[in-house]
Amino acid sequence: MPMPIGKRFAKGYVTLSDRSSMQFRRIAEIMTARGDRMNHATARGIMLKGMEKIAEALLENITGSADPEAVKGLVATEAFQSYVGDVLDEGI
Repeated sequence: MPMPIGKRFAKGYVTLSDRSSMQFRRIAEIMTARGDRMNHATARGIMLKGMEKIAEALLENITGSADPEAVKGLVATEAFQSYVGDVLDEGI
């Protein structure tokens, strides 16, 4: 389903272009070259699923439960994705 023309989202679309990270299209190109057919939307979806697992574990640890809507809301924020990226960059 295409995005509605003129639609604005409160949280925006996260690309983290200010970092040295690869963009989803580049990740998809590398995966395809290695033999795994991949497009940029699938690469983004896989990344978001991984982020959901991290967010779910964090919310369960902090609050004792993880509401699926709260998990999706947290994962959609640039701040959370940037934070996870920083942690991974540091190797913690």
